[in-house]
Amino acid sequence: MHVVFGRSAGWLAALALGVGLLAWTVAPAQADWTTYRADGLRSGVDSSSVGSLPFASAWSTQNLGGAIWGQPLVHAGLVIVATESDQVVALSEATGQVVWRASAGTPVPSSGSGPHPPCGDISPTVGITSTPVIDPATNRVFVVADTLTGSTIEHKLFAFNVADGSAVAGFPVSVEPPGDVPADELQRPGLALDQGQIIIGYGGNDGDCGNYHGWLVSISESGSSEHTFEVDASGSQGAIWSSGNAPPVDSAGNVWTSTGNGNSSSFDYQESVLRLDPSMNLLDHWAPSTWQSLDSGDVDLGSSAPLLLPDGLVFQIGKQGEGYLLSASGLGGTGGTPLQQASVCGGSWGGAVYDNGIIYVTCSTGLRALALNAAAHTFTPVSGWQVTTAINGPPMVAGGLVWATDWNNGALYGLNPQTGQPVVHQSTPSMEHFTTPSASDGKLFLATGDTVEAYTIANPAPVAGGPAPPPAAATCTLRVRTRRVKIHHPKRRRHQKHAPPAFGTIGVSVKCDLAARVSLSGTVAERVSRKGKHAKPRTRTVRLTRVSAPMKAGIARTLQLRISLSLLHALEHHIRETGSFSLTAVSTGGTTRATARARLKL
Repeated sequence: MHVVFGRSAGWLAALALGVGLLAWTVAPAQADWTTYRADGLRSGVDSSSVGSLPFASAWSTQNLGGAIWGQPLVHAGLVIVATESDQVVALSEATGQVVWRASAGTPVPSSGSGPHPPCGDISPTVGITSTPVIDPATNRVFVVADTLTGSTIEHKLFAFNVADGSAVAGFPVSVEPPGDVPADELQRPGLALDQGQIIIGYGGNDGDCGNYHGWLVSISESGSSEHTFEVDASGSQGAIWSSGNAPPVDSAGNVWTSTGNGNSSSFDYQESVLRLDPSMNLLDHWAPSTWQSLDSGDVDLGSSAPLLLPDGLVFQIGKQGEGYLLSASGLGGTGGTPLQQASVCGGSWGGAVYDNGIIYVTCSTGLRALALNAAAHTFTPVSGWQVTTAINGPPMVAGGLVWATDWNNGALYGLNPQTGQPVVHQSTPSMEHFTTPSASDGKLFLATGDTVEAYTIANPAPVAGGPAPPPAAATCTLRVRTRRVKIHHPKRRRHQKHAPPAFGTIGVSVKCDLAARVSLSGTVAERVSRKGKHAKPRTRTVRLTRVSAPMKAGIARTLQLRISLSLLHALEHHIRETGSFSLTAVSTGGTTRATARARLKL
């Protein structure tokens, strides 16, 4: 079936603040997507979605305040994204509602009179470009942000607790490579996690301007002991960027990456496939015999990351569109003969994934499918594969389909894995370069510029031993600290003719058993005097300004509700009013409401 979708004055009674459960809950995450392409091997295969359901939109967010260039991550019932405005945002996996938001400093303007990159294609600011990484063992998410402090540009590693978005002590830390020019470096590849180390790749901005180098940086999850590897140290360039892909990590903990063109006449690991240990010691490498011509033509081998295959094989493809099959146990060095070399397409930006004997390859002229014969060390085009040339995004596999985007024109495709024919064609908001979806629990998640779209594609996989219990929703208690309204008389400022009007506040103590973001709002219903002996009393309702705040587990906090001047006058004349106030608490387990009651007086 081919499915095509479009975008689609009286007396004071009491203040009531109620407890009730809202209509959304968070489903248990059965197979999280905690790093670029799901896991350290960059398999890009979602195992938590089985069978298939009619494709449908699940939810979409409002503008999140900045462009999203990385892949959405999924963990503990949350979808986590990072923006070019240096914001990290956690959404409910079930509804898309914002659960928490954390700041990673001030982003760098992409142009202007102040410090900014000398070129590039990210605007109006450069902030968090790469896909973050989550460590499920510590329940922390790590991001690298391009930051501006005064006139200083610096790349910093931030760590946040997934539960509530609070900053981890000891962070941020600088992860600037030694001796580099920060404005000239772009931290484009997704972050990797390897034996307690965060792996960070650097290259240049779009346009190859300035004096940048390719770097791979390793730093511990505690933010200490930085190790580095530099490409083309005697010259410049040699970017590690992979069109956003993260460095694969094999079962032995070795880190794999590929590099772009350098500008020195001597070989210094540009245009190469590299294997390193977690401390950034080089273990092995391979570069084609044509590395010099690739250099001179800006034909990066490293526009895609290496793909680790069964039986100790490695697949690499770059801007030239030439596919190489290598042996992981011995790459071959500079100019070594690969196990196989064959033209695949006109160029690849984003690399490939492997599933059920087929390598699905990103190509500028449409996704390609290659049948792997591991025993014979060969790959061949899949017979009968036909795909529209517009599908140029990095692929992934979920719900029995191969998913890829046309990020140039705003479209998502779900393809038959044997033929390439579209089963789903969904128009979307505009996307950034090399956008690729993620998936978990029967849903697909797609960054669309400064928003996120979610789609239902399959059933969640059953959990052995029965379904896991859903995360608990936070339980919050409220207590009005005092019945007396505190009066505030703001002072007149220099530019003001008169002082602002007086207002009142009442303090409400809030305490939640789990980390949550709470919102306190309410109305006051004022019973107005009757006109005439037999007239019915009239009621006038005044809404109070909503107050929002993050709450830490088990720690009480007093929130101040603002009382308007008209309500103060009513209290001043001993007029009674009835208030109805509600506190909404949003946590990873869902949303709850709480109430409290009190009589107010001046």
